[in-house]
Amino acid sequence: VDVPGLGYAQVPEKARTDWRTFLEKYLSTRSTLSIVFHLIDSRHPPTPVDHEIFDLVSLAMTQRLEQNINPISFVIVLTKADKREARTDAEAISDLHLSISKHIPETTPIIVTSSETRFGRDAIWRYLSKAAVLSSSSISTT
Repeated sequence: VDVPGLGYAQVPEKARTDWRTFLEKYLSTRSTLSIVFHLIDSRHPPTPVDHEIFDLVSLAMTQRLEQNINPISFVIVLTKADKREARTDAEAISDLHLSISKHIPETTPIIVTSSETRFGRDAIWRYLSKAAVLSSSSISTT
């Protein structure tokens, strides 16, 4: 799900609040949801909106456990690795870990990607494939 209005889009505050409410409910209750990829521009530290999404996903994971709904996986995708000038992948990941440690588990996978070079594409496909298998095995056939 691409969530318009939560990032850089210029939208009225009411629309942003509506999308946040929708996203919170969707993440917490959508039983067929098995994975969430959160894309972050690797040239910049996480924004307040990124932190808000981390918190929403963390809350949804807890609520799904309490409601006995299939768990979701959470993967952070650092984009535009080819466009970073000075920071290495390791520095970008380290900075991200420091920034998110209060929000999500330290074991959350982080994939560094580039659409230009296709770096990281195979890793994303592995997570998608794993999520598809898990999702299909949890769907009832009654």
